[in-house]
Amino acid sequence: MNGFANANANTSPIPTNSVIAIVDPYSTGCCVALEAIKRGYKLVVVWTDGIGENKTHVPTSCVDVRYYGEVEEQQDGATESGLDATAKLVRAAALPYPVVGCICGGESGVAYCDALSENMGLRTVRCFLTSFTCLLLEWIRHFPFCWSFDLF
Repeated sequence: MNGFANANANTSPIPTNSVIAIVDPYSTGCCVALEAIKRGYKLVVVWTDGIGENKTHVPTSCVDVRYYGEVEEQQDGATESGLDATAKLVRAAALPYPVVGCICGGESGVAYCDALSENMGLRTVRCFLTSFTCLLLEWIRHFPFCWSFDLF
């Protein structure tokens, strides 16, 4: 036995009474969405400005997937940031359920997903890996002779 015998034993969703926001679920990201739905989560989709035509890339296994809600990325306004406005729309679309997670469904939404999850107070990796940190690591990789220790 390989340990996966019962992985798909129960295909009916278990109601969780909670919502996950999924940013730009296209292509295989639709399959991620489908797996979350199978596990009983309701999904609110966040479409970023960068989604473009990818929004229509849906695998045949996911053509019947229906989301609990959909919102568009908001732009900065006079009184609040675009992230704040998008977070409000996500929470409103999720009502009466709480938003318990934010996951990425496609490459176009990676950075926005991290920023949105941080803004909403959800678990995120953004606080650990900022763009400055990425640039610093890249610089260290290119100029290793400046350091007396081996990072890589």
